[in-house]
Amino acid sequence: MGDPYHCQCLKTARLLREKLGLSEAQVNVSFQSRLGRAKWLEPYTEPTLIALGQQGVQRVDMVCPGFTSDCLETLEEIVQEGQHAYKAAGGKHGGRRQAVERRTRCQRP
Repeated sequence: MGDPYHCQCLKTARLLREKLGLSEAQVNVSFQSRLGRAKWLEPYTEPTLIALGQQGVQRVDMVCPGFTSDCLETLEEIVQEGQHAYKAAGGKHGGRRQAVERRTRCQRP
């Protein structure tokens, strides 16, 4: 059967897109957690952000719904590295939005 992570990410992105009333062209899905030289799910986030900056996309809002809550790895890779790469490629306004839910059932109050 395999790992359903990729399909779950695509479904979550579709549901968020529909809820927010965005078109398919307004939403990209990419994957940022890769370690070393091992191949991971593509497209990778940093090259995607660079391409968006080079294409003249003026604003990018980054959301990480694959994480139950914000974590340091996400903050480091998305906020610092991803945002820097996007702006260095010509992007103007890039930022990460907080986790979809501020508190979930698996987090203590």
